[in-house]
Amino acid sequence: MVTLGLVLISVIIGFIVKFKKPSALKVLAKILIAICLISLVINVVLIGVYYNKHIKGDGYYTTESANFNSVALYAFAVFVLVFQVVVSFILSLKDKKPFDTKTIAFAGVSVAISFVLSYIKLWEMPQGGSITLASALPLMIFAYVYGAKKGVFVGAIYGLLQAVQDPWLIHPAQFLLDYPLAFAMFGFVGSLSNVKFLEKLPQVKFAIGAIVAGVLRFVCHVISGVFAFGAYALDSGSHNFLAYSLAYNSFVFVDLILVVVVGAIVFSSKAFQKVIQDRQQINNSNVTE
Repeated sequence: MVTLGLVLISVIIGFIVKFKKPSALKVLAKILIAICLISLVINVVLIGVYYNKHIKGDGYYTTESANFNSVALYAFAVFVLVFQVVVSFILSLKDKKPFDTKTIAFAGVSVAISFVLSYIKLWEMPQGGSITLASALPLMIFAYVYGAKKGVFVGAIYGLLQAVQDPWLIHPAQFLLDYPLAFAMFGFVGSLSNVKFLEKLPQVKFAIGAIVAGVLRFVCHVISGVFAFGAYALDSGSHNFLAYSLAYNSFVFVDLILVVVVGAIVFSSKAFQKVIQDRQQINNSNVTE
């Protein structure tokens, strides 16, 4: 909550400085981003302290038979982070525009609507996770319009909000995999938004992008399930942690189906398509709003 508070304060300060003294915005933005990142790192360290004090060797999560593996969790978390950064930048090479005022406003509204929709739970899983009323759709639309790089960043912020709303945290790397890294995958919906041969079929482009993002999110949860939550598989009578994690986290695809169906309906609107195309043209141009 402290980290999210700092992000909110930083955005407000950024808006004020943008209108009062625009020349100082770039330097100030770097300082504010650094402060927020430091706060996030402190949060991860504190989760690590909690893990070592209350969970490590507790005989449940970390019993040898539960297959709890800190090294694997850290390794996969780093790999996923590097993958997201590298691939999102490659996919957004033509996107030279920074987060301008309208982009930030669009991002804020998208995160807010997704967060509100995430409270409308159609089904809640016993060890974390839920099927919601297409809560990912606003974030995916943002990523579709503004591309993978901005989409991944905004998705990670939404993941922090999810960690506050429904925390299931036992390890720093597990926190990263299940929250900021998993929800940052929503940004890859924008990977196909500029594909020309599907220009007249935005519903198809959005659906394929959403499926890619959903599968990548699923992979993050599965990794976390195998190496952090093997104890739950044992409770169910299963010694196959991968099979249990695959089955448990399959709720992601039910959630994804709802998003794809609603998204296809929304993208079928000519008026909506026009708004999206206009925003994409502005974002792909060299004109700063």
